[in-house]
Amino acid sequence: MGAGKTVLAKGICAGLGFRGEVISPSFVRVHRYIIEGEREKERKGESAGWNRLTDSPTHRLTVFHVDFYLVDSCEDAMDLGLEELFGGDNIVIVEWAQKFPDLIPDEAVWVELELGEDEMHRTIRVAG
Repeated sequence: MGAGKTVLAKGICAGLGFRGEVISPSFVRVHRYIIEGEREKERKGESAGWNRLTDSPTHRLTVFHVDFYLVDSCEDAMDLGLEELFGGDNIVIVEWAQKFPDLIPDEAVWVELELGEDEMHRTIRVAG
């Protein structure tokens, strides 16, 4: 709790070009953020493409922000529609993924955040 999971999700979304509000999905379980390539292109004044994810200037990228904190079982987690979320070109950020690691795709990048010696420090481990 309070290690910065949602702050990390905000940074990922911002880095992908999302300009809206990113909030914790703890009580609703899943938030969806749509990133429109055309808007990003116009904002930057570029003539083609948008960031490094695709060459299509009209590409829509969907980021799903999932929270397993209040999910009690694998069955409840699957009821969130994980099979559909993990399909296609979606980016899925899962908070508390360690509760149900068998539901996370093999190609996932795992990021572990741990509170540091004070509120301004964190230990971050990345594997995948």
